[in-house]
Amino acid sequence: MSDKLKQLEIKKLLSEYEYLIVDDEYKQQIISDYSSEFISEINETAGIKEEKEEERDIPPPEEKEIIKKINDEDLTDETKKRMKSMFREIMKKTHPDKVQSEELVDIYIKSKEAYETNDILGLCFYANKLNVIVELSDMEVEILKDMIKKKKEELETIEKSWLWLWYKASTEQAKDNIVKLYYNNVLKKNKDEEEG
Repeated sequence: MSDKLKQLEIKKLLSEYEYLIVDDEYKQQIISDYSSEFISEINETAGIKEEKEEERDIPPPEEKEIIKKINDEDLTDETKKRMKSMFREIMKKTHPDKVQSEELVDIYIKSKEAYETNDILGLCFYANKLNVIVELSDMEVEILKDMIKKKKEELETIEKSWLWLWYKASTEQAKDNIVKLYYNNVLKKNKDEEEG
């Protein structure tokens, strides 16, 4: 494959990833905005009295555990070196000590997280956004394709969730039916299994 063709393929993959990022943000916002309403309807159906927000014991936030997208041992030394170089180039343009832009600082934070978790796709995405040249081996291009496939699968899982089905229901009757199905197929089933 020629260099020009490979660069176009990388740009295409990164554009597809950008769409997936926006799609993920959209879906996460829907979950954030509607999950309490969905839970309220389920609780109402189940006859569960809801606690007021201030009555709940809210645990302190835990330190976020670093979960690697790719295990260290699954990356070649060449790939690790390329990722480190890419991250350095991103840092030069986005480090909070050097820039005054919230957007660039946000890119720095996300790039740092991508670097620490071996998220080569995310790192390439932010590098490309900053016009840092992204050169990858054929194997690394295949890794990007695989990571995009996994991201699509994650988003499809959201679309199959009870909350998503409820949100997308076009009528109140359809929403009620989904809540009843959830109650019968999940809550009631779990309760019966615990008692039996």
